[in-house]
Amino acid sequence: MLLLAPKCSDILKACKWQGHHVECSKIFTTRKTFMGPCCTFNYRRPISSILKNQHNFNHTIPTFKAPERVNSHGSNFGLTFLVDNQLQDYVFTMNAFIGTVVLIFDANDFPDQLSGAVREKIISPQQEVYLSLNPTLIRGSRSMKTFEISSRNCVFNDEINLVFAK
Repeated sequence: MLLLAPKCSDILKACKWQGHHVECSKIFTTRKTFMGPCCTFNYRRPISSILKNQHNFNHTIPTFKAPERVNSHGSNFGLTFLVDNQLQDYVFTMNAFIGTVVLIFDANDFPDQLSGAVREKIISPQQEVYLSLNPTLIRGSRSMKTFEISSRNCVFNDEINLVFAK
């Protein structure tokens, strides 16, 4: 499947992050998703051994101490990228449309469409699309600690050792 998927360097033609032009290869990597290999930004899970070992895959995975975050708001300060859909190469696709699928999901989670934790947007060729993200911060009060973990269905950071978050 990796051999059939287009390379990120072939389809991502221009990128901007936080208002600055950057090389797409510096911020996007090929990673496994439920749709197969995809170009991903800010994805923190360990690289799949399938991608590591097959076909001499040697792309360096950027290591972030924390997820990349914007330092301002507005469309000029988020992530912008230009996609070449390579329409001349559309012979057989897994989907009944032509275009790009953008998946938005938690940087620490595998993007599993069935979980309900993935936002999906289909973008047709030759379109400019703006997607907005509105974060929700959820905090629990310390009084919740009086309940058993199994009944509250959440933990505080001092109750377990968290690997990817603090």
